[in-house]
Order: sequence, then structure tokens, then C-alpha cells
Amino acid sequence: MIMNRIPSPAALPKAACLAAMMAGTVMAATGASLGDTGYLLRGSRVDAGQQALEQGRYADAAHHYRTALRHGLRGTRARAVRINLCAAERAAGAYEKAVTACTEALAADADAWQALVHRGLALKQLGRPARARGDLQAALTRLEDGIAPGPEKTAAALAETLAAALDSLPPVVTAAR
Repeated sequence: MIMNRIPSPAALPKAACLAAMMAGTVMAATGASLGDTGYLLRGSRVDAGQQALEQGRYADAAHHYRTALRHGLRGTRARAVRINLCAAERAAGAYEKAVTACTEALAADADAWQALVHRGLALKQLGRPARARGDLQAALTRLEDGIAPGPEKTAAALAETLAAALDSLPPVVTAAR
């Protein structure tokens, strides 16, 4: 039977060695290097964020995603985490934070059309219809141009949702000159 207890001071060096060996084994198994500082933290935070998002704990998910990004997450996984952060902030009702997260996601990857969708919907909630319309229209255009990946049926459903969101915005009034 394994007991949860604090190791004695004499055992601490052994416990530290064991933890380092276990971390090294996980890194080797996943292809990470010892120079990849924070690898385990980033991975666990991303997983915790995904679990929280799936369970509807949006503020928790956002916290985990922000922490993972702060610890140097890069590449396609960072792109996905940035977009999930946008979704989590928007779902949590933190619309200003969602706008900021989406703007940062778009700065990191101009092709992150999902960030346009989340930012547009957050802007709509904030009562900024002109900016919301711009983002939602840009996302819809990318979808119609085939830039947004995914099955045709999914793309059609998303296009319908975006069109409905655009229709729900007040008309843009231009000033006469």
C-alpha cells in the first residue's frame, strides 16, 4: 500500500533524484529535451485547461491556458491553446479578456480565423457592433474562400451561424458628408 506522506529530511535528496529521473523518462518518451524548460508544466496545464473547458469551467480553463502560454508553449499546440483561450474567456463572460486574447492570437497567427469568430462575438456582447461586424465578416469570407479547414458540412453550419450573428447586429450607419 502506498502512503501519502512527506519524506524525511534524509530521504529528500533521494526523492528529488527520483522526481528528476521520472521527469527525464517522460521527456525522453515524448521527445522533449532537458533544455525544454517547463515542458511538463506546459503539457499538464494544457491538459487541465482542456478538461476544464470540456467541463464548462471556463475561467479555470482560461487560467490554465494562460499559464501554459506564459511558460513558452510554441508551434501548432500554442495556436490551438490561444484559440481555446479566446473561447474560454468568451464563454466565461470575460469579453474584454476575450478580445485581448483573440487579438494576441491573431498577432501570432494571422490565419487564426477562429480568433476572428470569438473576437467578433465578444465585441458583439460588448456593444461594439461595427467592430464585431468586421471580424465576423472577415471570418465568413475566409470560410467561403475555403481558407477555414474542416468538413464541408461543418463549414456550412459555421457559415450559417456567422451569417445569423451578422444579421443580428444593428445596421452600420455611415455619416453623410
